[in-house]
Amino acid sequence: MIPTDQINQLLRHAVDNILGVPGFAIQTRQDAPRPAGPYCAVGVLADVGVGWEQITYQDLGGGVNNEKLEGVREFTFSLGFYRDGSNLAARTVRLGLVRETVRETFRAAGLGLGVRSEVRNISLMRENGNEQIAQFDVTFNLVDVDTGQAGNEVGQILTAPVTNDTV
Repeated sequence: MIPTDQINQLLRHAVDNILGVPGFAIQTRQDAPRPAGPYCAVGVLADVGVGWEQITYQDLGGGVNNEKLEGVREFTFSLGFYRDGSNLAARTVRLGLVRETVRETFRAAGLGLGVRSEVRNISLMRENGNEQIAQFDVTFNLVDVDTGQAGNEVGQILTAPVTNDTV
């Protein structure tokens, strides 16, 4: 199973590389201080299973099976660009995500680049003036495999006593 933090980190590195500015993208945190200059905040919006998971069991012997779940997942991330040049930076990153070198990086991690929304200008009026904000969402698809952790084996019910006693 791939944690959303790993996808977030990969996406932040892609933003930094596309713009050529190391550390430009940060992980969205409600309680973190905001950078002084332009930046991109990357946060997860959704982690959704698509369709049904396929469940297979491996016989470990002694009436114990190891469970393996496999299914398609969609991860949607929001990229918010703040301060001067936010609209241009967002459009540059949105276009840069489809470069073959960037897509190859995602494929190497087992991710397929899915839908990218249009860039939205959502600038806000602040006490000290207008804050430029641009935002778009990106969706990744992957086949997620969960083989379970040690101790998550599924035991078979070999016998079940049936009586007519009422409780």
